[in-house]
Amino acid sequence: MRLRPGYLLAEALCALALAAVLAAVAAAALHAARRAAAATTATEAGIRAEREAVAILAGELRRGANPMIRGDTAAELDVPLGLAVVCSRGAFRLDLPAAVEGGLTELVVAPAADDLVAVRLAGPDNAYWYTAVDSVQDAVAAPDCDAATGWQTTIGPGARVLRIVTFDSVPPDVEPGAELLLFRRGRYVLYHGGRGEWMLGYRRCHAFVEACGVVQPVAGPLRTPSAGGLRLRFIADSSRLEISASGIAGHGATAVLHQ
Repeated sequence: MRLRPGYLLAEALCALALAAVLAAVAAAALHAARRAAAATTATEAGIRAEREAVAILAGELRRGANPMIRGDTAAELDVPLGLAVVCSRGAFRLDLPAAVEGGLTELVVAPAADDLVAVRLAGPDNAYWYTAVDSVQDAVAAPDCDAATGWQTTIGPGARVLRIVTFDSVPPDVEPGAELLLFRRGRYVLYHGGRGEWMLGYRRCHAFVEACGVVQPVAGPLRTPSAGGLRLRFIADSSRLEISASGIAGHGATAVLHQ
């Protein structure tokens, strides 16, 4: 059978038109798949951010002391840094056995200026004396802290101590062997970051003065305060604190702390 002129050209044009339709359908399907993948990724990121925010804040409030809820989007507390015993004292100093010396000084992180010091006083009531750290020094051990007294295992001039210089003068009823606790005051808050995102942030604060440092991001991004990015609610009748956070594309996370 003879083909009519133009038949092959018409067939080719139909094939091209069909290919164009199929390409458009494939492109639409690919775009939809990419949008779905992006939505899934955003949801996962939102869930991760809100869970991290709740876990961090709940964990710090569980192990911290003297919590203070500041509104519904901020909490302030003393986080323990470590414990030790006092081996020697001065008018404005407390010497602690070096952290490597037999476990008499155990620190999570090194203390620094503006941290809180609590020392148990001699006496029947076991009261504590509180002051703030003025500075921290690595010092040569005084005779009260040498190996002969049992506070050190290093003999001779190489024995060292961690010296806490205090803001206030040390009272006379702080004796060698007194228990010493170290804390760091900090504030967790929902804040507006530099890139326009709302984040859970941390600000280190002074032990006694109403002053805090620059905020640092901890977890996020989260929703705005009005949209429940972070919410702290204390329920007095049941003595519990509810912590909730909501990521930008998350479903919301909650933790309950019982007082």
